[in-house]
This record gives sequence, C-alpha cells and structure tokens, in this order.
Amino acid sequence: QHCVLSSTVILYPGFGTVDLLEGPANATISYGPGNIAEIVVDSFGLYKFQYTACGRLYYFHIAFGCPPVIPNVLTLNEDENNDLFIINLVTPELYYESMLTIFNRWGQIVYISSNYGFSDDWWDGTQMYTNKKVNNGTYYYTLELLHRFKNEKNLFSGYLHVVGK
Repeated sequence: QHCVLSSTVILYPGFGTVDLLEGPANATISYGPGNIAEIVVDSFGLYKFQYTACGRLYYFHIAFGCPPVIPNVLTLNEDENNDLFIINLVTPELYYESMLTIFNRWGQIVYISSNYGFSDDWWDGTQMYTNKKVNNGTYYYTLELLHRFKNEKNLFSGYLHVVGK
C-alpha cells in the first residue's frame, strides 16, 4: 500500500491552464497530449484547482490520500517502543470518523474506540471491561474509516501480537 499523490485530469474544453489555488503542499502540473494534465502533489490532503480555458474559469477539488500504517506488534514492557497501538495516517484531515475494535482469539471484544487516531489517545493494551492489561497472544482488529473526501467507508482488518507483559 502506498500514497496516491498523483492524478490524471481530462480537461474540457482543451487548451487551457491549471493552477493550484489551495492545498497543504505544492503541486506540479504537466500537460500531456490533447487535453490531459498530470498533477503530482508533495503531501496528502485536499487541493483546490482553477482551470482557465476559452476565457472562462472552472474550479475543481482533488483529494490525495495515504492508507493507514497499522503495526502488528504491541509490547507491554513500558520501554516506550511499541507500547501503544499507534496507527499512522489516521487523521481527521483525511477521515471524518474511525472505529477500532480489538478482539481476543475467542472473538470477544477487549477494546473498542470511536474516532481512534484523531487524538493521542492510543490503545495501551488495557482491556476495556477489567481495566487490566491483556494477556500475551494474538489479537485481531477491525478498523473502519469514513473517508472525508471520497464519502466512502474503508475497512482494514488484521492481527496484532501482544508480548512482553
């Protein structure tokens, strides 16, 4: 999985120019044959462009995104290395809702959180019902993200090894 930081745009009517109006970083715009423009940005986020052609102005937005980076190990030894289940690139800039659920090997929920990743409140291996650390072993997660710009749900799932208790 990698970031999508480029987009091919078909321009109509042709023979115009595209300019970046707003965005979190720079954009490089190159023109291909006919009425095609290739837009490459330096960072993920929402960008607003202006297309000028035939004496008229047209505006459009493009959202560039990166999938979340989800670790598969959590160590409960308090050495400040993998002590928290930090999922990178889950931010309110890209998603308007997130839901993380962690299950034990019997399918019981040990942790659930809405808007996970929108603050620094990361899971530390504490079981939500007993307020004690979970046992060593393999746990499973589902992460549902509602994409801010595409208006779609992305579902990620996998396993997490908990060690070091």
